[in-house]
Amino acid sequence: GGWNHLTLCGQQVVLRTFGGEEIPGVIGAIPPHFLGSGDNFNEKELFIDVGARDRAELESWGIYPGCFAVPAPNFRTLKNEQFVMGKAFDDRVGLLVIIELFEKLRAVGMLPCTPLAGASVQEEVGCRGARTLAALARPDLALIIEGPPADDTPGLKDSLRQGILGGGPQPRAYDKTTIPSVPLLKLAVDTARDKGIPCQLAVRRTGSTDASQIHISDVGVPSLVISVPVRNAHSPVGILDIHDVDWTVDLLVAMLQKMDAGFVRQCRLQ
Repeated sequence: GGWNHLTLCGQQVVLRTFGGEEIPGVIGAIPPHFLGSGDNFNEKELFIDVGARDRAELESWGIYPGCFAVPAPNFRTLKNEQFVMGKAFDDRVGLLVIIELFEKLRAVGMLPCTPLAGASVQEEVGCRGARTLAALARPDLALIIEGPPADDTPGLKDSLRQGILGGGPQPRAYDKTTIPSVPLLKLAVDTARDKGIPCQLAVRRTGSTDASQIHISDVGVPSLVISVPVRNAHSPVGILDIHDVDWTVDLLVAMLQKMDAGFVRQCRLQ
């Protein structure tokens, strides 16, 4: 959801047929040679070329309208090895954080709370999976792990930068669909300070996350978004800093150790 079509032309993709076969292809557009001076293509003129001769051959391969296409695998470690690039870091990085978190929790021992992890779907088209997940889990509190756009890119003013690679986890103090639980936000900031974990607060005028649906589910769920910034988010290739992933996991481990019944009551009363 929300991709700039100018990032798509020439990107290799994998098209998945209804039968489950994966077929490679590339996103094409009108060549610049055939465009007028100053003209450009629009998203409606993009197409996926899989090397078929005609529609009959396409259909013989099991390709019909409605088949899904995804960017081809492209994960790589960069020259500076703390940086990696790949597709769908928004929100594959959230899944990575959750997996690493539960691995670390195995060594922590007893917690004052019972953590439950969920991987929701279709966030980009209306946070649909989050509604189902919240109804299934009925959580007392919710931490939503995101991969939002980093803003340490050329063309943005330094004063506007709230999410830079290498700046640590990014608790979100506000966006257009969610105002977080104040006790949860304070816990994140205080815990990061006490543990010496870099932390960067974000206030977003735009954007939305699964928190938009989870925090208003049932009778209300105190929620907080904690993010790992991603450069080039909503494009075929994002970049992130592995240190930010590690710090986010460390912050979550420390926060969970403080989430006892009294803290839950405090969150639900405020």
